[in-house]
Amino acid sequence: MDHLRLSALALVIVSLLVYVRQYRSDLAILLSLAVGILVFLAIRAELAAVVYQLAELAARAGLQSVYLGTVLKVIGISYLVGFAAQACRDAHENVVGEQVEFAGKVLILFLAVPVMMAVLDSILELLP
Repeated sequence: MDHLRLSALALVIVSLLVYVRQYRSDLAILLSLAVGILVFLAIRAELAAVVYQLAELAARAGLQSVYLGTVLKVIGISYLVGFAAQACRDAHENVVGEQVEFAGKVLILFLAVPVMMAVLDSILELLP
């Protein structure tokens, strides 16, 4: 989906959300979530192309697939956690949104530890 269509869709949906939120805030939250899912589905081809290009770049650079997988997981976690936290904020549940973000940061840290250990091992091998 090109940026013009996506921008036009966003403007139409925001206008609809402002109207719906005045009368049925519960439906506005569901509509907002549905739009987020539709936008993700609309850009899945571009997302797949980016993942393919990253995999190709990693193969050319001779990186292990474990590292690329970790990077892609971190990116996925950050986007999904951001989406979920914003949905919580839209529902006026700021504390839940902050907890979701904290959990996402812990998951990212958990994924980063093996990569940090590999970097440290490489540095220690270079030292006499």
